[in-house]
Amino acid sequence: MHENIPKPKLNTMCDVKQFVIERGASVVGIAPASVFDNAPPGHSATDIIPGAKSVVVFGIKLVSGVVNWPQLVWDSSRPTRIRCWQVYDQCGFDAINMRLEQIGMDLAIAFELGGFQSIYFPGSDDMTVSHLNAMRLYGDKECPQPLDKKKLDDLKTRMQKPSWQSAISHFSYRHAAVLAGLAAFGANNLALHPVFGPRIRFNVVITEAEMDQYDQPLTEPVCLYDKGCRECIRTCPHGLFHEVQRFEFAGLSHPWSQMRGTCYYSSIPCGGTCIQTCPAGSSDIKMKKAVKKRFSCQK
Repeated sequence: MHENIPKPKLNTMCDVKQFVIERGASVVGIAPASVFDNAPPGHSATDIIPGAKSVVVFGIKLVSGVVNWPQLVWDSSRPTRIRCWQVYDQCGFDAINMRLEQIGMDLAIAFELGGFQSIYFPGSDDMTVSHLNAMRLYGDKECPQPLDKKKLDDLKTRMQKPSWQSAISHFSYRHAAVLAGLAAFGANNLALHPVFGPRIRFNVVITEAEMDQYDQPLTEPVCLYDKGCRECIRTCPHGLFHEVQRFEFAGLSHPWSQMRGTCYYSSIPCGGTCIQTCPAGSSDIKMKKAVKKRFSCQK
């Protein structure tokens, strides 16, 4: 009876990409599992699935109106800022995460029906894990058992480093997007897509299925920091970005800004200012013009 279960044909890179795009993804790239071998212990693809052969990375573009709408974040009223953040949080994070998780589940099940063990992750796996760690770091009263001093010092060190060592999630979506040719790192610490810039969210599926071909990392940077752009640094309402460094990854030299704190835990949410103001990418022209006009008077 089980032999009658339909088994999707996902034998090639093109088959997988078509499967993912048909389910609502805006972009998709595939990297061999072996390129993740330099990740911190416990965070590589084969640490998660020992027989992993491929890592499928897919993303959904953020809706421009949602990203651009929290302009009221500059209103002097804190309740107004919070309302804007609630819209941005729901429509720019939660709704997209749910779709990313659904696509990941569909793809993982399709692979497993073909006989290949697979795994997918929450839409914001890194945010979920770092949320708990941040509560422990900053003494949140709702935190369960605090980290011991050795683990606490190690966590602080990893959060300050830009490369693989900064990984505190099960699997880094940003690094996966870079290795799958979908993005390059920016000075705002985000993975920037060549078309959508930072206005995109990613998820991954790790699978034992081997593809007939794989995508290669980008050969040109996406961030415009080297061309004099400082928009994310200049417009951050909390002044969190500082000390831009360089690090080598996937064949490119990436800018990376250390942060004085964590924007997600600031007393007043910013509404994604560094995402709004970043000029990277070639789409969303109307949004960019509106952003440029709005921030033209910012000092």
